[in-house]
Amino acid sequence: MPSSVHLGVDFGTSHTVALLSRADGSTTPLLFDGSPLLPSSVYAPNENELFTGRDAVHSARIDPTRFEPHPKRRVDDGSVLLGDVEIPVPRLFAAVLARVRDECVRVAGTLPPTTLTHPAAWGPARRLVLEDAAAEAGFTSPRLLPEPVAAAGHFMRVADREFPVGSGVVVYDFGGGTLDVSVVVRDDSGLDVAAVDGLQELGGVDLDHALFQHVGGQLGDHPEWRRLVTPESPEDRRHLRSFTEDIRLAKERLSRHNQADIVVPLLDRQLHVTRDELESLTRPLLDQAVRLTKAVMRASRLPAERTAGVFLVGGASRMPLVATLLHQNTGIAPTVIDQPEIVVAHGATLTDPVAATPPAREQWTSEGIGAAPVGTPPSGSPHPVSPYPVSPPPVSASPVSPPAFPPTSPPAPAYGPTGDGFHPAITDPAAMFDLAIAREEQGDSAEAAARYREAADAGHAGAMYNLAILLAEQGDIAEAMTWYRKAADTGDTDAAYNLAILLAEQGDTAEAMTWYRKAADTGHTDAMYNLGIESAEQGNSAEAEGWYRRAVDGGHTASMFNLAVVLSQRGSTAEAEGWYRRAIDGGHAGADAMNNLAILLADRGNSAEAEGWYRRAVDGGHTASMFNLAVVLSQRGSTAEAMTWYRKAADTGDTDAMNNLAILLTEQGDSAEAEGWYRWAVDGGHIGAMSNLAILLTEQGNTTEAETWYRRAADAGDAEAMNNLAILLANRGNPVEAEGWYRPPSTAATPTR
Repeated sequence: MPSSVHLGVDFGTSHTVALLSRADGSTTPLLFDGSPLLPSSVYAPNENELFTGRDAVHSARIDPTRFEPHPKRRVDDGSVLLGDVEIPVPRLFAAVLARVRDECVRVAGTLPPTTLTHPAAWGPARRLVLEDAAAEAGFTSPRLLPEPVAAAGHFMRVADREFPVGSGVVVYDFGGGTLDVSVVVRDDSGLDVAAVDGLQELGGVDLDHALFQHVGGQLGDHPEWRRLVTPESPEDRRHLRSFTEDIRLAKERLSRHNQADIVVPLLDRQLHVTRDELESLTRPLLDQAVRLTKAVMRASRLPAERTAGVFLVGGASRMPLVATLLHQNTGIAPTVIDQPEIVVAHGATLTDPVAATPPAREQWTSEGIGAAPVGTPPSGSPHPVSPYPVSPPPVSASPVSPPAFPPTSPPAPAYGPTGDGFHPAITDPAAMFDLAIAREEQGDSAEAAARYREAADAGHAGAMYNLAILLAEQGDIAEAMTWYRKAADTGDTDAAYNLAILLAEQGDTAEAMTWYRKAADTGHTDAMYNLGIESAEQGNSAEAEGWYRRAVDGGHTASMFNLAVVLSQRGSTAEAEGWYRRAIDGGHAGADAMNNLAILLADRGNSAEAEGWYRRAVDGGHTASMFNLAVVLSQRGSTAEAMTWYRKAADTGDTDAMNNLAILLTEQGDSAEAEGWYRWAVDGGHIGAMSNLAILLTEQGNTTEAETWYRRAADAGDAEAMNNLAILLANRGNPVEAEGWYRPPSTAATPTR
């Protein structure tokens, strides 16, 4: 009889995630030290023991030479020297998997059939290492599944995306330690990987390192900085580990906010970092990732019209610039959820991803922690989050593909000598252009580039343009821009447009807008659309509105949605409503437009029609509308249905929904499940949930952990958390620090004692 429980395990480079699924479709994440993310790290204190997870991370402060942060990267090494102990790689893997096994048995009472995921590029030898490690950890004949197949299956189920037979999706898996890009296609037998490639030395830790180096560039001459980065004592190593963690947290905060502060230990310095700085630092790395993605898409030979989506997986994909660059370079708006770390593990729980039905909500378990009560507890009402509109999509930056000009009939060839005999010596630029196109279609890009160059040097505008496209695809942006300029100077509108895109990517917005204007003046509606976006980003909403109107007049339907957004921001809600309705009727940005239209209707009191549009949007898989529908339902007292939609939104990783669901559960007296949802939300960085979790823990008498969460929320600027932390400290007899945290009524509501 088949088991009613299944275990899916994503053994990742930086973290391991495991989920249990049941026959009714519900899933339960296994928690390790209170988190679903188990660090894949291993520490060897001696030859007989191996520590994993946070135990390994903390122990690394004692002796870093005994610590391996990313065992998965060592899959080809056979063994790894940790301190003075040589550990076989399968044993490192097995130590992490054994931790999963133990937690699974504790929660489920047994070790059910298991699916282990692996990179799609792993061949038989690497998969055998994983199989041997699983056997050593006590797993019996686990099923192995490529990570992108698991991810595609999860997105099909949760995002409710159309994925018909013959189509495919791009899975962009940007984790802590590596980047893997795959194209997964669906055929009659299921899902299969059509193309895959990766950058094994590019991950979230490399983005952290770029920020680390930036800070070092400002402090490099300070003797205490040199002490921090070259620690010799256990105390200094602790400082370095703490600083490294602060760097990571700052990077994550900059995915949600425009600025973050970093405290540098030993120097007592607090540095201010902006999102623009981070994006400038990491842009070269992310450009590599974009080039890899385009190459994989091209290698898959999947036609653009049969590409159903670009799916973002892995924690590093949270960075907004990742989605922006992919949209600009592929023309496809990527799909991402608020908790991308869990996607692969979710997909691994599906025994048949193609036939899977939408899941029930995740089932949470939490264990209360006893603590002696202290004084009068702080109080404060949990705060729900308001509906949020969908922003305009980023610049669409797909260059026009060659051939830009129709081939011409070549003249009769003249023959000339070569090093290996005789072949036609073509001198006519048009003929050279035709030959270049033929060579490119045959896959000989080097020969194509040479022929394009000869024709371009002879003044052929089409060759200049196609050569620029080829060079850009090969990563030679500087020379590509040179040829785009030459082609644009001949009057080629598409060349002017593509040159503007590259200039914008290089950060030269001023010149980019000059070339966009030249293209727009000839009627190029994509250029008008991009000018609208650039103008809006610069705060010039009036000019943005003008360009969007011109683009719409030229038949650019995508601009209807963006025009509506700008009009709404400028207060012209009545006209914005009209454009949202036209965008919906035209089938462009349908669910996004439905969501934003519903927000306008709700704001002017028409909650009944707003509810209808939210329902239509969620029928199309729009996750933001799930949350917003729940807010409307909650406001009119339909708490039961509101909780249903909060659960669905939370199952997609929406931390706002997790927070609000926990609020309603608390109001109904189910503090145990509420605590679980708060913890899941704070793992996603939700500040309000940190404060709310602290309130709940305080009410349970666990003031020690409550203080930790109050401090984290207060450090993030939560005024209510500051006041409650002040009360907690005062009750403990620490009035001096309490006074520093207290905020007067003008800043926050006075807490009740």
